[in-house]
Amino acid sequence: MNDNVSFKAIIIAAVFVVFVLIFTNYKKIIVNSEYDISKNNDNEVAKIYIGEKDIVEKYYSEFISTALSDKTKAYSMLDSKYKENVSYDDFLTKLNELESNEYYKYSIQAYEINDNNDEYKLYYVKNEIGNEFIFKETSIMNYTVYLDFDSIK
Repeated sequence: MNDNVSFKAIIIAAVFVVFVLIFTNYKKIIVNSEYDISKNNDNEVAKIYIGEKDIVEKYYSEFISTALSDKTKAYSMLDSKYKENVSYDDFLTKLNELESNEYYKYSIQAYEINDNNDEYKLYYVKNEIGNEFIFKETSIMNYTVYLDFDSIK
């Protein structure tokens, strides 16, 4: 039994010594690092300004891409008030109409921003063939969609 107790004491002491050595060496590695990280082009932060035009293009291309690949998800992106008047079947009909005009090939012709409301910002977007989209932004990258200007009035 004494052998068991002394064996356990040796193991505990050995583990303690290992922890002490690791901890002291760890501090030395942190304090006396052999690697010097100096500022250069590879590790500096690049500041990027994203303007309103960039946001409009992002929302527009994201919605178009989603509408082409996943119509159910695109329908979920519609504003809840807009959905009260537009069923999923109506939405599919509107998308089929847009797709027959190949709306996805056209870029933004004009946009207007209305930020008179403290709760949201409206981005009115018209593409080159006259299709209208409204993106109702409640916070950055948190938006819903209307498919025509008349529906938001």
